[in-house]
Amino acid sequence: MPTECPLGIAYVNYWVRTQTGSARIYTKLVDQVTDAVLYDSVNAGPTIVGTTWTRISIPAMITNETLIGITAEPVSPATNTTVYIDDVVVANDACANQSFTQDTGGFVVWWSGNAVARTSPGRTDNWSLKLSGSPYGTAKRDISPGECPQPLTRVAYYVRAETGSALVHTKLVDQVTDETLWDTNTGPIAVSSTAWTRVVIDVPMPNTTLIGITAERQDGGAVSVLVDDVMLNPGIAASPPTQPDNVPVPVRDGWALTFSDEFSNGTLDPAKWVAITTGPTYGSSTEGFGETWGTECYNASQVAIQNGSLQLTAKQQSVSCLGITKSWLSGLVISKDRFSQAFGRLEARIRMPVARGSWPAFWMMPQLQKNWGTCGMYWPCGGEIDILEYVGQLNSTTNATEDKTVHSTLHWGTSTGGHTQDSGSANVVPSVDRWTVYAAEWDTTGISFFVDDTFVKKVAFPLPNSSGLYTGAEPFNVPFYFILNQSVGGAWPGTPDPADYPNTVKIDYVAAYKRP
Repeated sequence: MPTECPLGIAYVNYWVRTQTGSARIYTKLVDQVTDAVLYDSVNAGPTIVGTTWTRISIPAMITNETLIGITAEPVSPATNTTVYIDDVVVANDACANQSFTQDTGGFVVWWSGNAVARTSPGRTDNWSLKLSGSPYGTAKRDISPGECPQPLTRVAYYVRAETGSALVHTKLVDQVTDETLWDTNTGPIAVSSTAWTRVVIDVPMPNTTLIGITAERQDGGAVSVLVDDVMLNPGIAASPPTQPDNVPVPVRDGWALTFSDEFSNGTLDPAKWVAITTGPTYGSSTEGFGETWGTECYNASQVAIQNGSLQLTAKQQSVSCLGITKSWLSGLVISKDRFSQAFGRLEARIRMPVARGSWPAFWMMPQLQKNWGTCGMYWPCGGEIDILEYVGQLNSTTNATEDKTVHSTLHWGTSTGGHTQDSGSANVVPSVDRWTVYAAEWDTTGISFFVDDTFVKKVAFPLPNSSGLYTGAEPFNVPFYFILNQSVGGAWPGTPDPADYPNTVKIDYVAAYKRP
């Protein structure tokens, strides 16, 4: 609307995700007075999004008569896709040196010991900022204390080489504390003379920040680059919209629901689950619950239904189970003798704690054990499906790369009684301590694992390295039941830090599907 926003709008921003699957997102901006197309992502290509929130930022000088259009289409043909949009921001950047058109304002605040000049051509008009020198060119710009509104969240600019190519570094420094807020010396951006490259840096910064842009040539020769449309603080939400704690079990195209629990009744449904207290019946090695791997005992007191989610809480407490004194008490539930399934899609929406020594898992074991001859009767001969395992090795001195990495694994045996496995992993830096959907799709060709519908790994049948023990899909051709637990400590996750406990693994829903 003509009076809705100030003139000089520089950005259209929004967050978008799908309910299930993936979708192509198109954005189009049209001036309703002149019918001029100000931006159309068809030209640049759509943004493909999945079930995690993705931020779309459109840099475009638009008018107060602009029509904003957002279109979604499924990536897979002949499927229905529901798309959610949130936190739409049409941003006027009051701190932008947008075009360097004037000798005052945008240009004079840039300074350097190297050559800096206002030159032609620019990206959006006749002027840009030129950085040149040998072996490098640098431009700097102070943000004065009262110049920009707080909080500053982004620096963005366009750059290209005047001739040839160049490497461009950006550095942000707080001039009061001398703290380096951002430094791309570890990964400069390569630019060419054939096209403008957009550099975007999202980092909180105070109104006392010094912005430095440096260009160099890989061969050490003289360099010259053009910088234009520098923008500060386009008013963009710094993080995705808050995730809802509860969502309905998804209706998935091509799948028929066979089991679901949204944990909305206030108590654990005994027709679907058993909360385990470690003892002679549950917790022995034949059940595969791994008490000998972790440092916890399980007790039903650590299982609760609260706020529409299943909660498994681990706490430090000296307790004895199976004749062994342990230091931790935690929660575990199983669907054995209540629900099991062979083949299909198995998934759960889970929020994990960030805690050293925590070992949450969403996994499956065979409903009925079979004697596999020379391999034996129990694990690993009958197989194990680990849809999710996470080990919280924050600040660990051993195998620190495990922090914020989730694993999906199949375990099976050999004819000599040995153990074999195959696994994949996914980085979940934005997902730990956030709701994430972990899933497996299982058919006669193998089992594929997914994190928020992003493919992680497929283990194909027949299984390798089993010394001829199995044929076809064995041992993964029989019903398996669900297990959800939080183990604590052990060789893999490392020593738990009491300061991180008690903590809770939350499960919003568990669901199973089959092909109709």
